[in-house]
Amino acid sequence: MSNPFAEAERLGNVLVIDEHLWWDEGEQEKTKEKIKNFLPEYKWQNEFSDQRRALLFKPGYYQGCGFELGYYQQMVGLGAAATAVRFVGYTDPKDSSFPHSGPNVPDLNPSRPDSCRSGGRMALDTFWRSAENFSTENGDGINWHVSQAAPLRRIKCDGKLRLANGGQSYSSGGFIANAEVGSVDYGTQQQFYHRNVKFDSPPGCPGFNGVYSGCVNPPNEGNPNVCVEPKLRTRVEKPFIVFNDNGKYELHVPPPTTNTSEGPNLGPIDPKDVRTFEKVTVVNPGPNATEVQDTLQKALDQGNDIIITPGIYDLKSSLIVNKGGTTSATYKNQVILGLGMATLAAPLDGSPCIKVEGNSEGIRIAGLLLQASILTNGPYQGSSLLDFGTSGVKDDGNPANPGLLSDVFARVGKCSASSSRAVSVETMVRIYSSNVVGDNLWLWRADHDKGVDGQIDTLMRLNTEGKCDTALHVYGNNVTMYGLFGEHTQKEITIWDGDNGEIHFFQSELNYYTDRNDLKAVNASIGFRVGTNVQQFYGSAIGVYSCFGVGDNNTVNVPYGIQIPADRPNVLLKRPFTHQLGNPGHDHVLKVGYGSETPLGGKSVRFGTQRLEGTGPGKRGPPFNL
Repeated sequence: MSNPFAEAERLGNVLVIDEHLWWDEGEQEKTKEKIKNFLPEYKWQNEFSDQRRALLFKPGYYQGCGFELGYYQQMVGLGAAATAVRFVGYTDPKDSSFPHSGPNVPDLNPSRPDSCRSGGRMALDTFWRSAENFSTENGDGINWHVSQAAPLRRIKCDGKLRLANGGQSYSSGGFIANAEVGSVDYGTQQQFYHRNVKFDSPPGCPGFNGVYSGCVNPPNEGNPNVCVEPKLRTRVEKPFIVFNDNGKYELHVPPPTTNTSEGPNLGPIDPKDVRTFEKVTVVNPGPNATEVQDTLQKALDQGNDIIITPGIYDLKSSLIVNKGGTTSATYKNQVILGLGMATLAAPLDGSPCIKVEGNSEGIRIAGLLLQASILTNGPYQGSSLLDFGTSGVKDDGNPANPGLLSDVFARVGKCSASSSRAVSVETMVRIYSSNVVGDNLWLWRADHDKGVDGQIDTLMRLNTEGKCDTALHVYGNNVTMYGLFGEHTQKEITIWDGDNGEIHFFQSELNYYTDRNDLKAVNASIGFRVGTNVQQFYGSAIGVYSCFGVGDNNTVNVPYGIQIPADRPNVLLKRPFTHQLGNPGHDHVLKVGYGSETPLGGKSVRFGTQRLEGTGPGKRGPPFNL
């Protein structure tokens, strides 16, 4: 198979750029124009577009190749090392003071007709895009003004990484992992998560919450908004595609490591972890959804890895990994990798887009957007968008070979001007298996969508619209989350019932329109709940935000944002906090216990912490002091 992406290129969803064409006389301008025409215009009106794009660069040196990444667009370098695809110096004609080459994300149009966001330049809604596996030599870095679901991975940035403008440029990021950057300008970023990032010198910090796991030169914890975790108990990098020196495509699957030290791994991986495309199935969208689904399921049943090219895939039933078996996996270590924000629309009967059967070892799912559907053929109760493991099936997993969810995003809400707000799902993601790693999840019950005129974002004010109880429910033991974002669900955003869990960074925002007269709904408005049977748990920088009654002065006072069981010395929290963005919010930060205990902390409070030591739950010091 000389070009596995030939059909995706024919469909206009993938564009592969070759260094030789870039430098051929007369071809560079043509290639620039081709890139410009391939990527839909960067504008806020495309937030709910049905277009998906992946821009792939073969190894090489690309001077003067600058481009903006908009909604549902991904830039991917195809080198074995991050430095194999190099973007070098370019002066942006829109801003001659900023030499730029490679991907960038500027602010959105500041004049958008949205009263909630008309105060200045915008990066608050720059979701659903990504860039990975490249290096820049621009002298002055990268503009990456983003919010959630817009990760940077496996990059080397020689200058400054600008994550937002200052002033009124609202921004709500974000995630970067396995990277080397010169310096960081956070601008107005509210929060950001960093994993295995090397900084030339300690950066500043976002406004509310900055978490640094396994980083080199992180900021000091003397800043109360900073949490530093020196090591990761389990590290699993996202699989990536490589175009090798022999002109062949490969799938590189980095092995997991435990108790890892700080810093990125940007070089080639061990050859034993390289997979040829003989056992990789590349799937494209097509007019016959049943045929496309059959192709996907057949590849899984054959033990193949799957690459899902950009597009929207309407599923008639769940894609099942390890179909027919829950006691031992027929195939281990399968990869499902999406490109260009490939979107799986859930079956109409409430079954998940993907179901990983229990005892399926080392499964890696990455780069997908899961979209809720209208449940015409099944009940709301018990519905989900992704199940990792099987309810009621004992599944200890393998700590040396955990499962992985990487850059997995979910959306419950109207996704175009012509679609409906009647979409719903009870729980977005359920993890039943033990020993699973999550690495950048944004699970979003939409607080806005595209209006019928296609121009204005419209907030969903009715709790009957886009119904969703919970973003994430963890049942399995030894589950680890690095960078978890969940928003606006109608009950607990996250429920953690598995033992020995660990999370670094949690950003959440409660449902804006909780009915203040419905005491049951108010009391259920909890950002993070650790279950009564949990004996051991560690949470670093769990944050719960509130902004009740946007636009209608709806006064809601929820009792607390976080709940953990009492009398559990190994259930530890580091710098948990709540933040009131607007209107009355949390009366307290934390409740310890499930009875009549008095909650702790007041409104918009961040607990202090003593210096914590060790590398796992049970080895750390006191969880907090008031």
